[in-house]
Amino acid sequence: MSGGYILDKKLLEKRLEELATTQYTGEISHGAMCYSPMCPGPGEYVCVICNKKTEHSYGDLFLKKLMKSREIIKDLQSNGYDVQLDEREFCQYCNTNDIEFEPKQILNMRFDENSEYHTSKVGLHNLKLLQAFLLGGEYILGAYDNTVTLNESIDILSNMTGLCVDMADEWLHKVRMGDDPRYESVRWRSDGDFFEDIDDDDE
Repeated sequence: MSGGYILDKKLLEKRLEELATTQYTGEISHGAMCYSPMCPGPGEYVCVICNKKTEHSYGDLFLKKLMKSREIIKDLQSNGYDVQLDEREFCQYCNTNDIEFEPKQILNMRFDENSEYHTSKVGLHNLKLLQAFLLGGEYILGAYDNTVTLNESIDILSNMTGLCVDMADEWLHKVRMGDDPRYESVRWRSDGDFFEDIDDDDE
């Protein structure tokens, strides 16, 4: 990542609009061709709200992601951003949502202490994108050390921040038409499927 962080909402909106209309000109890494498959095992989550324990069949994988997500949230908070991570889906006692397989983290974010929090379900990969965006970066490295640029993630960033929603919808539609170099990066996305860890890092 490069540059500096921005706290002003209007400046962040301007930055997101600029990312949507420009192409990344830095070096691109396509990463490794293959990795050994992981076999996640069971793990135990201790709720930060009620302190009760919940067993998850693939808990060790989820908890590794959760630990890294907490680090990102702490970093953003230390830089002045009002962000919170809701982990209730991991707790069988505090969760009120219908979870079929993998619990999701819920991001709460706002730019004004007098406004309500904007909420979205997020994965570790998308939190890395948010961290890069808010701290002035241009890209992140994906699970296979491949370059994932912010200017191919406009819809994801908009969904997490609540910024430029109409612009992001128009951007995604335009790119999906196939006349943009970012077409291959976004054509697989389903509407509303912003929180999946498509390209996650489980080290």
